[in-house]
Amino acid sequence: MQKVTDLVVPGKSGKSIVVEALLLVGLLFLGLNNYLLFHGLVEMFGVVISASIFLVAWNSRRIVRNSYLLMVGVAFLFVGFVDVLHTLMYKGMGMFPEYGADQATQLWMIARFLQSFSLFVAPFLIGRNVREEYILGGYTITTGLLLASVFAWPVFPPAYVEGQGLTLFKVVGEYAFSAFLLGAAAMHIRKRRAFDPDVLRLIVASILFAVVSELCFTLYVGVYDSLNMIGHLLKVVSFYLLYNAFVRTAFIRPYDILFRDLKESGQRLKEERDRARQYFDIAGVILVVIGADGRVLRINRTGLDIFGCSENEIIGRDWFDTVVPEPVREDLRARFFRLVRGSVNGGGLIDKYENSVLTCRGDERLILWNNALLRDEHGNVTGTLSSGDDITEQRRAEEAERYRELFENVDDSVFIVGRGERLLEANDRTLEMTGYSRAELLGMTVRDLVPPERIPLIETIEDAIVREGRSQFEFDFWNRDGAVVPLYISCKVVAFRGERAYLCVARDITALKGLQNDLIRSERLAATGRVAASIVHEIKNPLSIIGGFARSIVKKPRDAERVARNASIIADEIERLESLVSDMLDFSRPTPPRKERTDLAVLIGRILELVEKDAAERNVAMEVRIPEEGIEVELDPDRMKQVFLNLIQNALNAMPEGGTLRVGVTVNGKWVAVDVADSGQGISPEHQERVFEPFFTTRGKGTGLGLAISRRIVESHGGSIALASEGGMRDAQVSFDQLISLSEDEITMESA
Repeated sequence: MQKVTDLVVPGKSGKSIVVEALLLVGLLFLGLNNYLLFHGLVEMFGVVISASIFLVAWNSRRIVRNSYLLMVGVAFLFVGFVDVLHTLMYKGMGMFPEYGADQATQLWMIARFLQSFSLFVAPFLIGRNVREEYILGGYTITTGLLLASVFAWPVFPPAYVEGQGLTLFKVVGEYAFSAFLLGAAAMHIRKRRAFDPDVLRLIVASILFAVVSELCFTLYVGVYDSLNMIGHLLKVVSFYLLYNAFVRTAFIRPYDILFRDLKESGQRLKEERDRARQYFDIAGVILVVIGADGRVLRINRTGLDIFGCSENEIIGRDWFDTVVPEPVREDLRARFFRLVRGSVNGGGLIDKYENSVLTCRGDERLILWNNALLRDEHGNVTGTLSSGDDITEQRRAEEAERYRELFENVDDSVFIVGRGERLLEANDRTLEMTGYSRAELLGMTVRDLVPPERIPLIETIEDAIVREGRSQFEFDFWNRDGAVVPLYISCKVVAFRGERAYLCVARDITALKGLQNDLIRSERLAATGRVAASIVHEIKNPLSIIGGFARSIVKKPRDAERVARNASIIADEIERLESLVSDMLDFSRPTPPRKERTDLAVLIGRILELVEKDAAERNVAMEVRIPEEGIEVELDPDRMKQVFLNLIQNALNAMPEGGTLRVGVTVNGKWVAVDVADSGQGISPEHQERVFEPFFTTRGKGTGLGLAISRRIVESHGGSIALASEGGMRDAQVSFDQLISLSEDEITMESA
């Protein structure tokens, strides 16, 4: 509960108030007995207090961040100076005999004007900063002009007339001063938030006593009148209250003097610090303070959440060793220390840059950073304040958008197949090619788009993609209208929506197939022409021979020996024609193979037995490499015997001077190959491309259909045959793919 004495002078005890009241009574008694001494003591009391107020204000001008106190202090400096002049010129002092009571009264009015006007204007400077030289200069000029109007140019209106008393100017002036003072009290009350409550009460009380004092000075006639004495006593009270507001409080409670901003600066600083910490923690970006040694001094809550770390896991630790990935760690560390040394961008703010950071969860996030230097009061760099924005999802979205643009704008069909062969995504080209809408297509499986006869191959293709990671193949799809669309497809394994999927790119090869068919037809027509020419050539020669010898018989039918010799030649040529016709029939009308379970090793062994004697007669050594275990496959043994026998016979014919015949069988999983190689002269490069053409032969005899027929037989089994020649060696290879498993329904053969 506030004490009664505190309502008068805060902090004063009752005993002190009694002592001060007795001193005031003593002044009153002195005034009644020796007014001149009384007046001198009262004025000097005011002068001392004015000087004290100035000293407090002047020495606190670097602390108080507005010009109120400075203006009041400077004003009272000049008020005290003028009051000194007023005291010395007062009637009866005898210091300046050439001047009278009027000049002393004029000086009084100047002092009261400076006091009242300053107290009225000063509240307007709360929160403003006016340079001290402007205030000091302003009062010096104003006071100098007013004094000059009294002494240098006697233009100041008379304030007191001896024997008559106060002039009208003096009375009106006192009322004006009172009005200024009342306005000053109102302004102080209006600005009460800027004042300590106790100080404000003292100032307002001082002003009100000054108002009553001024009113007393409007009523006296003689300078020694009682009203004049009462006015001076009220001035003592007024200045005493100012003393308690400015001077005494400055020593007893220095932070309460005049402004609460000094008293509350610590509280405001604490509040600002707490608010800054709150902003620091609730900021939507990472805020981290890194010391000049690279260690983390502080990190906000957002940063801890993004990094997935506790404060103990990151604060006090080396920033770069803790959160920066190793590939960029040393570069960023060097950049940081260049910044701390002031060698980056002049030691100011680094432009935005981004880098990945490691979280305590073990994943990486992409952060966009801004870094600013922190300095102490001496300008020395103490570290950096870094703000980081997690742009991981933004970049992922941007990349996804770029991929989406590529996905949609590519000319080929692009689609993604997931679990259960279900279509997970497809671009516009896929929709256009299939004729389905996106909603329809993404609810379908691959099987819904494949002709029934091709469905069994889907699993085989999928196994190849998984085994190799990618695969290319041709496949037929159905569109919405039921038309079959041939596609060339390339697929690879990818991760899509957290699961394994297949990313496929498909190209419609309908037009390409048409061109291929046209090319095949053209090649067939050309081959037909070549075959026809070869047939004509092959038939014409025997027929010419037959005709010539027949005509010879007709001319000399009685020459039995000649007829017998010619008839034998005719029979040989007819046999040659029969063989030619038989080969032509085999080539032009191949019969489907009659497959049966056959041991390939046994089949080749029997063929080698047939040629063993011929090889020995030709001085040809045979090297055979056949696995000991059986190689059971499904094929037509008679037709394949024809193929292998033809290849071996060609190899023997290529070694008229002897050599080596190598026959080998290679098995690799479901793949098997039969190689027939010889050490003959080989085949020239220009002939290698034609060896499988009908009627092509490099020997003087033979139909030239052997290899062409062999190729047709191999292809009828679904396989292929290849012939290569390099460095004097010739190698013919027949390879079978997926032929070993007896459970397979189809046999695939391809050349190596």
